Amino acid sequence: MSSASFFLLASISLALLWSSPVFVESDPRADAQAAAQQSIAATQAVIQAVKSVATGGNKQIVKTCIQTSNDAIGNLNEVKSQLPRARDPFSIDTLKTKASAAVSNVGTCDDEFGASEPPQVKAATQKAIALISKLLQILNSLPRISTFFQAQLGLSHSNTWRSIWDCRDLLAASIRWKVGDGSSISILGHPWLRRQTMFQLIGCPANISEGTKVASLITSEHEWNEYLIRTEFCSLDADCIYKLLLVDLG
Repeated sequence: MSSASFFLLASISLALLWSSPVFVESDPRADAQAAAQQSIAATQAVIQAVKSVATGGNKQIVKTCIQTSNDAIGNLNEVKSQLPRARDPFSIDTLKTKASAAVSNVGTCDDEFGASEPPQVKAATQKAIALISKLLQILNSLPRISTFFQAQLGLSHSNTWRSIWDCRDLLAASIRWKVGDGSSISILGHPWLRRQTMFQLIGCPANISEGTKVASLITSEHEWNEYLIRTEFCSLDADCIYKLLLVDLG
């Protein structure tokens, strides 16, 4: 990486720490946290309502409802604890899966009691399901930011963040991937070669598809597959690839 690129990266890091820029117009995480807490409280109320039911022939039903409600609380607590760190699409989808499971957990009480469900239990489960459904709606609205380059400018942005955001194309043109196991690097789509002015392939290898990763060019001994590289790529690209030092994964 050039000294200019290093300086730009350092400036961005300091600016992010200093100005706390807003990446998007609004991030409803605070609303999601509040909805998760409300859902937990409502599900606890379901347990209390179920416990108030005279057992009789409902003993097993009561036991099942309490268990599934506790499962729902467990899922909601995981949503609440993981929410602050969930930024990428996979993490957000995981939260949605847990919230959906909580809806099913609470709904089990309605299924177990059926037509004989006591009014206080039905009212409690309906309230809990409504609040968890609201949580799901908020989770669906969370911004899915995988990288700095996917961040949005937003409306409530600082001048510092605007300056950094405007430089993203310049920064993107000045950085490249460092090859470890190559499993995350697209041969055709990512900048990963070491050249003066461009970091991507010059030629168009006929047998390399769009989704092929750099890992396919590395042997089980964590060395470049020289024969494959010399066969598939033009001499300029092959020389450039084979000269790259692989990061030691040990």
